[in-house]
Amino acid sequence: MKVLIVDDSPLFTSKLIKGLDKELVGTIAKNGRLGLNEYYTAHKNEDPFDIIFLDLDMPTMRGEDALQAIRSYEECMQVDPVKVIVVSANSDSKKAIELFNIGCDYYVTKPIKKIDIQKALTFIYKDAENITQIL
Repeated sequence: MKVLIVDDSPLFTSKLIKGLDKELVGTIAKNGRLGLNEYYTAHKNEDPFDIIFLDLDMPTMRGEDALQAIRSYEECMQVDPVKVIVVSANSDSKKAIELFNIGCDYYVTKPIKKIDIQKALTFIYKDAENITQIL
C-alpha cells in the first residue's frame, strides 16, 4: 500500500512512519499544497496513493482545504476516492463531523499511537455504516 503523510511536524511524521506496517510505503509532504502536488503527481503517473494521513493545521494550505481539493479532483476526474485519515490536535466532535461531510474517512486526535493507526486502518477497510462509533 502506498501512503501519503501530510503534516508539518517532523516528530509526528517520523513516529507515524515507525508505526506503519512494513508493507506500507510512506511519502511525506510538509504542508497541504505539497501534499496536493504529491497526490496529483501520483495520479498523473497512474500510481495513486491508497491512504492519506492529513493534518489540519499546517502552513501554506490547511488540511481541510486540501481535503476539499482532493475530493473535487476525484469527482471531476471520476477516479476512485483515496482513503483520508485526518489527524489533528483538535478533539472537537463538531469539527470531525464537518470533515466527514467533506469526505474524510476517519478522524484521529493527536498524540496518535500505533493502536490508533491500526483502528483507523481496520475501520476504513470495513463496510462500516455508522461513523458515530468513532467520534
